[in-house]
Order: sequence, then structure tokens, then C-alpha cells
Amino acid sequence: MNKVKEYGWKQSFSRVGKPGDNSWSESFFSILKKEIVHWRFYKTRESARQAIFEYIEGFYNQDRLQKRLGYLSPIQFLNSQQKNVLRRVDRGNLALSLSRNRT
Repeated sequence: MNKVKEYGWKQSFSRVGKPGDNSWSESFFSILKKEIVHWRFYKTRESARQAIFEYIEGFYNQDRLQKRLGYLSPIQFLNSQQKNVLRRVDRGNLALSLSRNRT
């Protein structure tokens, strides 16, 4: 515990009675270990680091379907959110132009 304080780290993000605070990171690291770390051998730390980076940036953040996003990939989710925002803006502009035409 002294080393943790010495480095200025917090031991945990969780508070007493709030076990869900770390659930997102525990879920992510569990998936990462299952899909890219366990049962693989990397000759160097650099090759392991590169494989993990490629997994996160090339697959996890781009293509992997995620339950919390309604079983969409992050890219699909962002695109759907952007379309929803654009639809709301278009409706707002339409309502504004209709109200201007009435006056």
C-alpha cells in the first residue's frame, strides 16, 4: 500500500458498497485476456504490445459487437447516433422554416 501512495496511485476506483464502479474495466480486460492474451505466446513484450494494440484499435473499437451498444459495433453505434442527431436537426430546421413561411 505504501508503494501505491508513493507513486500517487489510487488503489481502486471502487468505493465501499459500489462494486460496479470497476465493472466496465473488469469486463474489458476479461474479454481482452480471453481473445488475445491467453493461450498465445509472444516472443517479446513489443510483439505482445503490438498485438494488443492492433486488437483494441483494429477490432475491439471498430468491429466487435458490444452488448452495451445494443449489439452494434462502436462504429455502427456512432453512425446511428449521428443519423439520429441529423434527423432531429432536420426536423427542427423544417419546423423553423414552416413557422417562418406562415408569418
